Amino acid sequence: MQIALLIGYNTIGVRIMYIISKRDVRELVSLIMPIVIGILVAISDSTYEKKPVVGAFLWMITGLALLCFIGYWIKTKKYITNENRVLEEQEKQIVAYQEILSGFISDFILFSKEVNTLIHEIEGKGEINLNIWNFDKASGEVCGQAYNALCKIADERKFGVNYIRLIEDENEDSIMMTGSANWNSTGEKIFQTIRKFKGTNPDGFHDSKLFLKNSADIDILIDETEIKKEFELYDKNIDKYSQYIGIPVFCDGTKMVGLLEIVCVDGGKLSDTREGVLEITNKYLIPYAYFLLFLHKLEKALLAHPTIEPPKSKWLPFLKERMEWK
Repeated sequence: MQIALLIGYNTIGVRIMYIISKRDVRELVSLIMPIVIGILVAISDSTYEKKPVVGAFLWMITGLALLCFIGYWIKTKKYITNENRVLEEQEKQIVAYQEILSGFISDFILFSKEVNTLIHEIEGKGEINLNIWNFDKASGEVCGQAYNALCKIADERKFGVNYIRLIEDENEDSIMMTGSANWNSTGEKIFQTIRKFKGTNPDGFHDSKLFLKNSADIDILIDETEIKKEFELYDKNIDKYSQYIGIPVFCDGTKMVGLLEIVCVDGGKLSDTREGVLEITNKYLIPYAYFLLFLHKLEKALLAHPTIEPPKSKWLPFLKERMEWK
């Protein structure tokens, strides 16, 4: 009952603040209050000479009226400022979501055309030409879209977005960066380099440690101090890094097949707090991780060799019909 009353009170309070903070209401109050206070001052002054007690009481009312007017003006000004800040934040979120949605649509159109061509190759020639479409190329495109979205969110370009995939061979002890997009349009030095993360002579980079850890938790290094503590000193860019976010990509919740990482440089940050970084990550970046997982699965499906080949009439034509591939 108390909670319900409190919620009702808060709702009424918000509505009242909304009404009295309207521009028309503020202008009306600004017009009326000086006149009212002027009249009260005149009455109080003339009354005080004849009846000091009554006059003093009227002066007190005049003072209270003036304080109420000042309090009203400050309170509504603060409310309007907060409302404007909320509106600006909402506008920024809308722009970011538009950028993300536009990026996803662009990628879906591009990938669907390429995969369609690839399926025609499989159907017509009985071979798979991964030069037409492959996960590595697609992950680079996705990193570029994620980078563009981050630039909209943070109003700056001091970021790098990378994707590192697990090399799924017999050993599964190696990784490779397949996607990269950053502030200077140049690829990372370790781009498309196969690196071992376990066994003898692991490379020691931070992404290798995360693959070895095999944890689904989002890795956040909030500032330069945490980065220098976790990164290897031989990483020559360590002095540039100002924040790091690593988003593991898991298959069936058991095996880490990829890592989407965001590296902030030269003092750039997504947020000054761990909670703020986590909120931005969950709102804007997690969808890219799931999209990359989908693309990973798509490539595996295209490369799969079923032990029992489905009837041709019920396989690719059905798939093309469902996916609206002509």
